[in-house]
Amino acid sequence: MNLTPSSGKALKGLAVGSLALAISGAAMIPASFAAPNTAHQTASSSASVPSTASLSRVVDTSASVAQITQGLPGQYQVAYSKATNKIWMVGVGARGDLASTIARVNADTLQIEEVAALPFELDKNGEFGYISAYGITVDDVSGTVWVTNTTDNSLSVFDQSTMEQIWTNHGISESDPNWIEHPRSVLVDHNSGKVFVTGRYYVSAIDMKTFEVTKLQLEGAPNGGTRYIGMNMTVDGDKLYVPERTGGKVFVINTHTFKTEQVIQTRGENSSVEVRPSDVTIDHSENEIYVSSQGVDGVNSGISVYDLTTGAFKKFVKFGTQALSMENDEGRDLVYVTDFGTGKIAIFDAKTDRVIGEVEMNGGKANDLTVTEDGSVVAVDKQDIANTTATVPYVLNSKTGDGTMTDTYTSKATVDRNGKTVPSSQQKLVPNSIVKFYAEVSEGEFTSTATINPAKVPFQGYPKQATAVLIDPTLNFAEGTVDITRPYTFHVSGYDFEKPPAEGIRLFLVKEGEWSMGYDKLTDSELANIQKVSTVVPASAFVYNARTGKYSFEATLRVPANTMQYSQGYMLGTVTAGSDVATNRNYDSAVSLIVNDAKDAGNADNRDEADEPAFPTNASASPSASAAVEKKPAAEQPKGEQSKGEQSKAEEANDQLGTTAKTAPLKNSSSVKSEDQSKGSGSDSQVSASATKSAPQSKGSLAKTGAQNVLSLAAVGAFALIAGAAVMVLRRRKA
Repeated sequence: MNLTPSSGKALKGLAVGSLALAISGAAMIPASFAAPNTAHQTASSSASVPSTASLSRVVDTSASVAQITQGLPGQYQVAYSKATNKIWMVGVGARGDLASTIARVNADTLQIEEVAALPFELDKNGEFGYISAYGITVDDVSGTVWVTNTTDNSLSVFDQSTMEQIWTNHGISESDPNWIEHPRSVLVDHNSGKVFVTGRYYVSAIDMKTFEVTKLQLEGAPNGGTRYIGMNMTVDGDKLYVPERTGGKVFVINTHTFKTEQVIQTRGENSSVEVRPSDVTIDHSENEIYVSSQGVDGVNSGISVYDLTTGAFKKFVKFGTQALSMENDEGRDLVYVTDFGTGKIAIFDAKTDRVIGEVEMNGGKANDLTVTEDGSVVAVDKQDIANTTATVPYVLNSKTGDGTMTDTYTSKATVDRNGKTVPSSQQKLVPNSIVKFYAEVSEGEFTSTATINPAKVPFQGYPKQATAVLIDPTLNFAEGTVDITRPYTFHVSGYDFEKPPAEGIRLFLVKEGEWSMGYDKLTDSELANIQKVSTVVPASAFVYNARTGKYSFEATLRVPANTMQYSQGYMLGTVTAGSDVATNRNYDSAVSLIVNDAKDAGNADNRDEADEPAFPTNASASPSASAAVEKKPAAEQPKGEQSKGEQSKAEEANDQLGTTAKTAPLKNSSSVKSEDQSKGSGSDSQVSASATKSAPQSKGSLAKTGAQNVLSLAAVGAFALIAGAAVMVLRRRKA
């Protein structure tokens, strides 16, 4: 299946978006560093130090500056946009995907300027959870950011300025050749026209024109059995360098032919212990490859150096206890490495292959980093800040799908490794840290490793609202436009029933394929599916029409926010509400729906539920906004994040298009019936439906988020479009 951008939007040419940025020239100390300098030089046992003093480069502690401040809860990767001088971060602050976001940060001040309320969905237990972002990279050519939704086995692309989601492969079947399992790190390469993604068993190459995926199975990466995990990677010209943790190798792949041109076996201090390489970077002026490695229990944690031409091993430099992410500033011949174990960042001199400085963070779990245009380094950790909570505007209620600004969330009930149920409970969100530093280096006699302790600066606060991520996010109906990122309501009319069942009928919404009309007995899964989003219309709600001798009803179906997805087929249907629902198919009705791209982004009908009429009328509704939420790796995800429903002791953090027909929304359509409607028993029973927004919103959010398109819910098949109150009409099958 070819994956194409939603709304027919074509992504512009994509540029290399790796985190490794080459900074040329003599960078000056940025003016944004006004905090007092607390750097000092101390002896260090974690760095490789020669036994005798030697003339080298040293960190000038009197000229170096550093700041540290509060960041997001659950930080993973960080990326830098040179075009806008913004830092992009991801955060997954609560188990169960209840506090995930992407954030845009001012690179000078470290102020968190904007956070997103990401798309979310119902899980297999009928609870809501975010499609959480873990890995992130920036593409300044197209003005986008790419993220890996690791635990959801998908990727998404967002507009940098509006945070609109313009493409995702979320929701495709595991059997689809474009499905990517457990994506971790993502890298955009304009030269080859590919987006490279590390994951389980494969490195995947996404074609940026067709979005087709080519899976590159690296040597030693089995088709099953032993888990293969690719970590971070880098592109250098037409070569992709990929560290593979399990086998301890770095693969050099031609980005055009996908052929492996070279395999480098990494080395550490102890050949009997796994090296576990994590990240890689290149320095052409020194003609060297640098690889960070985690090792095991502190052994083989550090930086190994290889000849760029031959791949020959040159040196191993001990650093930390679990070295992870790596970035280089080739203009200054400096390499920076995070250590998850100690929370330090190494300043590695590429000229002498020596750690000449260390930057302290918050005592542990230094995770990822990036280099800005002026030569500064911005790094994030996953270490909780003691005695502090994070009040963020994107905490999701798993039961209602509503978002609130709070520092507390209710966890989902889970099952532990021993099969024991862990009940839901109230939990606090705790923030991690962001550090920014500029290391001034000068010629001098190296005697010991310098330590830089960043100055703590006051936290500037989180945004009061989270920007709703648009996925072409609204439903268009005759009475107005409805934002599906917030709760909304179907208004349903049914008529031509011979007689209602004593128990009433169940009105429900399901994905296409989760239930079907027919005469056969309903399966257990179908019975479960029709109860997820449903309501019972009692027999007392039916009205008898003496003229026709038939019954009709009017009802509403409350639909939680983000229940529906773009390009997904759905069915709105009815069954009997009696205990014989599995076998009594006489009250089955159904209409096929698809969330469709409608070129009508003018108005969103966001009426307050208390003010809207009992059922839609032809009265116009005032426009309002699609909304900010107020009520929703990779740097090495150190010991691995968990897939939903899956946990791994070895790692801690690391059917779309059911109906293909699309119908544009009709305006001023005449009231007509479809000629191919199926007949009811003696006479016809029909159901018509429309939807309205049910939660109040302030004006302006739609414009703020830059929506270019809206979604329409188009009914296809055995139904008719009715002007005014009735939008979708369907008939019950023949009894």
